[in-house]
Amino acid sequence: MPQKYPFTTWSIMAQNWEKHITRPGRPCLSQLQIWRQAIKENIKNPKEAKALILGATPELRDLVLDLGMESVTIDINKNMMKAMSELVKNKNRSKEKRIIKNWFEIEFKDNSFDLVLGDAALGQVSNKAKMEKLLKKIVKALKSEGLLLIREMSRDKKQPLIKTKEEALKLFYDWQDKKIDSVNLYLFLKYQSYLNPYPQSPSFMDIVILGNNIKKLGKEYELANLFYNWMHEVFGSSKPLLLFLKKDLEKLLGKYFKILPLKQCADYKFCKYMPSYLGRPKK
Repeated sequence: MPQKYPFTTWSIMAQNWEKHITRPGRPCLSQLQIWRQAIKENIKNPKEAKALILGATPELRDLVLDLGMESVTIDINKNMMKAMSELVKNKNRSKEKRIIKNWFEIEFKDNSFDLVLGDAALGQVSNKAKMEKLLKKIVKALKSEGLLLIREMSRDKKQPLIKTKEEALKLFYDWQDKKIDSVNLYLFLKYQSYLNPYPQSPSFMDIVILGNNIKKLGKEYELANLFYNWMHEVFGSSKPLLLFLKKDLEKLLGKYFKILPLKQCADYKFCKYMPSYLGRPKK
């Protein structure tokens, strides 16, 4: 991933991915079915197509391998690539190329890909200018009839869904009663709660501030301390992501892509805040 936060973050996540990272923290089953259908409907002959995957997400790699596509998977962290490669189910890797490198350090040939995939990939960059730079690289790399297919975090409003301590505590109690799992609680607290301030769009969201606020809450409620310990163990000390209001993200994507209709996953409540986008490049 492009920005310079600690490699240990991705190394820790790589160790914990299969055991602790649940959906929708990783691609949902309905999402993958929707994406598969979108690819089939918009790429005439997938077996002759070439895909670029931003990040090492195993579900996306299986998706293109199962369709018979040639693919290039790029991730900056070798530990993440190694761990994710072990989770790829399709054992026919002859059409997959893996690259350990910063996305911005690679120059692709113009019009060389039929498809670019990413799951919470664009938000890994550190600011809006870098995201625009990445989108421009994607447009150049895609063929004129190529496809961008991504899923990204967003907020509908600057005001978070969880506005009060009482609302946050209800989620903690639901977590204690196993009505919500740890990853879904993490997603709501990090991206949709007052515990992680969101002053402008975009904002660089991290777990450092979130963790500090959860620890403060833990002085009154032991549940918060228990969750903080889990979060630190699974994600390490830092896990930032660039977050836009949905309208701002869609405006930015629309600057470089013609956005096409796409059904949205609804397997989990949080899926609403991780919309998928399908687009063709504006050349």
